[in-house]
Amino acid sequence: MAALTVYVTIYLRISSDPLGLELGVDRQEEACRSLCARMGWVIIAVIRDNDMSATSKKPRKGFEKLLISRPDHIVMWSVDRLVRKGADLEQLILLDVPIHSVMAGPMDLATASGRLNARLLTSVATFEGEIKAERQKAAHLQRVNMGKKWWPRRPFGFEMDGTLRKDEAKALRKAYADLLQGIAVTTLAKNLNEAGHMTNRGKPWSQPSLRVVLGNARNAAIMVYNGDEIGPARWKPIVSEDTFRAAARLLNSPSRKTGGGGHRTHLLTGILKCHVCHSDGRMQWVGIKGAPGAYAVYTCRAKAHFTTRVLLADAYVSGHIVEWLDSDEGRAVWAGINDTEGLEGLKTEWASLRNQADELTDMWKAKEVTRAQFAAMNRALQESILKVEQGMVKMGQGYAESGGGLMDPDRIVKEWDSKGFGLEKQRIVIEMAAKVLEAKPRGKGIRNFDGDRDIVIEFFGEEKPERHGMKVVA
Repeated sequence: MAALTVYVTIYLRISSDPLGLELGVDRQEEACRSLCARMGWVIIAVIRDNDMSATSKKPRKGFEKLLISRPDHIVMWSVDRLVRKGADLEQLILLDVPIHSVMAGPMDLATASGRLNARLLTSVATFEGEIKAERQKAAHLQRVNMGKKWWPRRPFGFEMDGTLRKDEAKALRKAYADLLQGIAVTTLAKNLNEAGHMTNRGKPWSQPSLRVVLGNARNAAIMVYNGDEIGPARWKPIVSEDTFRAAARLLNSPSRKTGGGGHRTHLLTGILKCHVCHSDGRMQWVGIKGAPGAYAVYTCRAKAHFTTRVLLADAYVSGHIVEWLDSDEGRAVWAGINDTEGLEGLKTEWASLRNQADELTDMWKAKEVTRAQFAAMNRALQESILKVEQGMVKMGQGYAESGGGLMDPDRIVKEWDSKGFGLEKQRIVIEMAAKVLEAKPRGKGIRNFDGDRDIVIEFFGEEKPERHGMKVVA
């Protein structure tokens, strides 16, 4: 009587394969195929879980596929390649499928003794995994306490030995400077991609991946263990601690969570204030966007005290910004933005605000303020600290260092309307130049835009708001 044909599915897994070469699973497959050839079994499928842990909470797609396929027999290299958790083994027991290990031989899950043996082998595999994890954690903690680098994959900006990769470190410094100048993270990711930089996994940058890197204390040579900072590291920082903390505070600021990826599509959104209640202006459409006669307007975010056409307001403000930068008075003020004395004043203000924040925390711990009071006062303090930190970067570091060219008024005047200058740089210049930029209520029955009547501009360095005479009629 002819022997029955045995059909098998080979399952392969390796925990770590950062380069994606699959050499480990290839070796496992070769051994499994040799076993099948000796036994005369027919291979109907080979399922791989490459670079996949069997103990993490992340699902193994290959293992799930194996369960769904309900194979006649399973062949694997060793038990720990297939299961390292008791819960996974119990799923296999429910399948009631013969299992063959190259290293341990057959496992008959249909009998009590076979299930006992399988559970013992799985327990041993779990134990070995836990011992390995404890050993790795101890070694990691030792390295952290010594301030030494510890990363399994080369981080962007660094070499594996902890030295800086100069071109990437320079790109990160520029990204931090741009971020603190108000550039959206989405735009920063796009800039890195256009400059030819890829993530350490060889993929294009995205807003989420760049946020993670910019928020990593490693860039300021700060050691972190289990989410807690534990001291300075021994490697050279890419940016200063002050720059990193300002960036981290900005990234975590509720005011940056715009739901649209951080992009600004109009020049004065959030910059133009209401002359009545001083709230930010927002953009909306009169009529249906794209329909005949529809147009975009800025309006007061709080009470709709003003409404003014986007194109006309943008043209009016742009004209006066360029005019001011092209004047002797404007150039003198603009040069003072990098003034050392002003920077020291901001540093003093920053220290004072930080002391206030510390005092508020002490009051909260002593139960001298309620939770609601603490939350409100702390939010206001953190917003003030963030504004001062942004001012410090603008004055002390600025775009002259980051390559943006915003400290050169001739370049701004010449390139203001060019595509290369861009909306975000225009917004930065406006915020740095205009101390007051407000829209006033127009009055009933008045429809035409009149910049002299509708918009108040006061530049830094002016004792009184200058009433500019430029008018644009709708």
